[in-house]
Amino acid sequence: MKNIIVFMLSFGVLFYSCTKEVEIEIPQEKHKMVAYSTIAPFILPTPKPLKIKLQSSLHIFDKSEGKIEDATVLYFENNVLKDTFKYIGTDDIYTPTHSNHHPIEGNIYSIQISKEGFETIQLQLKYLQK
Repeated sequence: MKNIIVFMLSFGVLFYSCTKEVEIEIPQEKHKMVAYSTIAPFILPTPKPLKIKLQSSLHIFDKSEGKIEDATVLYFENNVLKDTFKYIGTDDIYTPTHSNHHPIEGNIYSIQISKEGFETIQLQLKYLQK
């Protein structure tokens, strides 16, 4: 009986812990627009379509999805506007409005993404010839 009491007390001491709730203030930073994209040359048998997914950066405690559905996405080829992307809500992506563009070796491509309340994103790439 004495062994059982010693065991129970030992068990209780092992699994008893003190807790102290500590509040940490994490500063709210301005949300930033984040772009995920696929820009690949036309390669058979399965060419990858040109598409962009936009999200907003989120605070650590923010539970929203951060979707950006109403941005303006402009697509340039050799500094000439080729297309304005449209938002496809079912897939949560932006795709070309007029056709599915595929980069051509040697050309320079730019994408400009803007939305009110966010800094404009600009990217540029050049496909080098093999």
